[in-house]
Amino acid sequence: RRVHGAAGGESAPAAPLGGGSEVSSATNVYRLMDSVFAPVQPLMEQLCDGLDKSSHMHMLTWIALVQSQAAEHARSSLYVSQYLAALLIRPHVLFTQYIDGEVEAIRKCKVSAKRCGIIWPIAQLPVFHDRLMFELARADNKDFADHALVKLTVAAFACLEHVAASDAKYGDLVRFENYHHFYTAVEERSITALAPYAAQAHALYETHRTKYIDWLIHYEFDGLVDFFTSVASLLTTTPAAEVAFQSHFSKAKLQRVHEQFAVAKRMQAGLVATRARIVKNLTKAEALYSVVWGRLMHRFRETLQSYDVIIRQCYPTEPTMERTLDEILPLPEGE
Repeated sequence: RRVHGAAGGESAPAAPLGGGSEVSSATNVYRLMDSVFAPVQPLMEQLCDGLDKSSHMHMLTWIALVQSQAAEHARSSLYVSQYLAALLIRPHVLFTQYIDGEVEAIRKCKVSAKRCGIIWPIAQLPVFHDRLMFELARADNKDFADHALVKLTVAAFACLEHVAASDAKYGDLVRFENYHHFYTAVEERSITALAPYAAQAHALYETHRTKYIDWLIHYEFDGLVDFFTSVASLLTTTPAAEVAFQSHFSKAKLQRVHEQFAVAKRMQAGLVATRARIVKNLTKAEALYSVVWGRLMHRFRETLQSYDVIIRQCYPTEPTMERTLDEILPLPEGE
C-alpha cells in the first residue's frame, strides 16, 4: 500500500499497520530495482563513448532525450528521476571535454591580421549556437549549453585581441569588423546568455571603427594632420597671435602644407585613394562600406572645420580648407 507525500511527489511507503513489514517491503523493492538497473549504467556510458567518437553533437541528442525522460518521471518516481540524472553525468563530462578542446584550439589559433576578414573562432560561434539549439530542441535545461557558449566566446575574444595586437596597421580594422560580426549574429538570434558580450562587442565595434577612420585620414593626409595637431598643442601654452612667429609653424610652413595636402586636386586624389583603400580592406560580406565611407567623410569635414578655426585664430589672412572639400564633391565614380 502506497501514499503520495515524499519529496518531488515520490510515492512513499504508507505508515505500517502491523509493524515494519511495509517499510521492509519497500526497501526490498528498491534493492531489487538497484540489482536490475545496476548493469545498465555502464552500458549507457559505453553508448555515450561511442556516440562521442561518432560526433560530439550526438551527445546533445542523448542529453536532451534523457532530460525529457527525467522531467517526465520527476513527479511519479524519485528513484527513476535520480537514476536518469545519473545517466547524464557521463555525457556532460564528454561534452565538457569537447568544449575544453575547442577552447584550446582557439587559444592556439594563428591568423595574420592583414585582411584576415572574420577570424574562424568568431565566424563559427553563430554556427555552433545554431547546431546546439537544433540538437537540444527537446531539452528542458540548456544551462550547460549556455555555459559552453560563454567559454567559447571568452576564448574567441581573447584570440581576436591577440590577432589584432599583432599588427598596428590593421588592428582596428580586424577588431571593428569581427566585433560587428559577433554582435549582429547574437542580436539576430536573441542569444540571452551572450547578451552582455554582444553589448561589449557593439561598444568595441564603434570605438575601433572610429580609430580605423582616423587612421585612414592620417594615412593619406599625415602632414596636414600632424601640422594642425602640433599647432593645437602649442595653443595650450602660446597666444594665437604668436603662433605664426614660431619657426616650425610659420605662414610659409602652413602654405607648404596647404599646397601639399589641401589644394583641390590633391584633396580629391587623397579621398579617392582612401575610398579605394576601404573597398580593398573591408570584408564584403559584412556590408560595412557605406557606413565607414559615410562616417569618414563626416569625420574629414569635422577635421577640416577644426583646422579652419585654427587658421582664423593664428593665420587670419590665409585661406581656409572646408570650402575646398565642397568644391571637389561629389567625387568621381569608378575610382
